[in-house]
Amino acid sequence: MFRHVNIRINMKINFALFCALLALGVAFSRAGDEPLDPQNYQKLTEANNEFAFSLHRMLAGNKSANVFFSPFSISAALDMLLLGAKGSTAEELEVALGYKKADLKGDVIHETSGKFLGDILKSNQSDAGYVLNSANAVVVDARKELTAEFEDKVKQLYQANVQKADFAKDSSKTVKEINDWVVEKTEGKITDLVQDLDPATVAILMNAVYFKGTWKHQFNEQNTRDEIFYNHGDLSQEKQVPFMIMSANVGTARLEHVNVLELPKLKKDRIEVMLPKFKLEYGKELTKELQALGAKGIFASGADFSGMTSDKDMFVSEILHKATIEVNEKGSEAAAGTRVATTRTMPARFKADHPFLFAVVRKSGDGYFVLFLGCVKSF
Repeated sequence: MFRHVNIRINMKINFALFCALLALGVAFSRAGDEPLDPQNYQKLTEANNEFAFSLHRMLAGNKSANVFFSPFSISAALDMLLLGAKGSTAEELEVALGYKKADLKGDVIHETSGKFLGDILKSNQSDAGYVLNSANAVVVDARKELTAEFEDKVKQLYQANVQKADFAKDSSKTVKEINDWVVEKTEGKITDLVQDLDPATVAILMNAVYFKGTWKHQFNEQNTRDEIFYNHGDLSQEKQVPFMIMSANVGTARLEHVNVLELPKLKKDRIEVMLPKFKLEYGKELTKELQALGAKGIFASGADFSGMTSDKDMFVSEILHKATIEVNEKGSEAAAGTRVATTRTMPARFKADHPFLFAVVRKSGDGYFVLFLGCVKSF
């Protein structure tokens, strides 16, 4: 009988920070005894962003659907899988996750990814104005054993919680425990991720991400008003939706066919910012997309996960990602909102009234690490 590995990726982001580029300006902190190597971090960033936009192009191919996902969260779960993969199975994962193109190899992948995770968790100890937490877990069938090396490394590098469960005899209890873990790590925003489990399941690898923050320049709810949004960019499909409005010194850039807004900074100009309030819930099984990116063998018999367990004929049965996002005026730590300032001349305007791409990124130096990525096409 072939054995299954399920991968569950769960994330929730509830923030009032936005579009189209949000920089979490956190300098390098220390993760463990050694700092994160800048060159390896740059390669990790390149790999992550390559994976992020490649996956986005596939997911956004459905022209009618809004999209929201965390490449960081998906990679975190797949990094744990990669840790236990060998031979061509590992090589395919390195290609799919962008590591080969970025020239990040072997143990350096896990050392760098692990330090980056520790760096993020440590940044929450400072008064950064936001909370960004990531948690990993590996649930293995009670009748199976992880290799000692894999268990040690997944705990040390990825700070993963490893526990046993009886998938065949007590699947309902295991489902509840997994869902309870997801609820806890996402502050109750994602529930019922797992509906049932295949009795042939050997292990489940999970990552949960939670982000909560506030605007540097907050919107005043009293200024929110209905404005037209053109669904799918079609002037005949206009819809009235609530727009948040403020005037502030924020970063902007004009490119061919694209206007860019960065909060909190690029080149700062006085801008009237008009952004729609929105909430997205997005869930996707990612087998087809991962196969298209090059990771085909992980889903078939013959996959080599001998670094994880001695069990033969083990392969990935599904990769499930679920995410929610809510963008509003104030966020979690609202104080008095900044009112719309009046000036003698009207400031330039950034109005997101057509389909738009948005990202939450971690900024370090001149680099941007994409944590969350999405697009809003319609309301």
